[in-house]
Amino acid sequence: GFDGSPDALTSITDGKLNASIAQSPYNIGFKGVEAAIKAAKGESVDKRIDTGTEVINKDNVKQKSDELKKILGK
Repeated sequence: GFDGSPDALTSITDGKLNASIAQSPYNIGFKGVEAAIKAAKGESVDKRIDTGTEVINKDNVKQKSDELKKILGK
């Protein structure tokens, strides 16, 4: 799977999906706003901003599910 969506995390927990490669929507938004502020100030902005990716599997799905719930305010 890709993006670590809530459905993907549930599928991993249920043993129906082996893993999901997840980007961080939080980092994408945060770093996007940082870059926009720099651009508005006339500062240089990197052409490519790495927001990170990670593998979510049975070993870390509980932790990642908890983090997603926190970000979503659940």
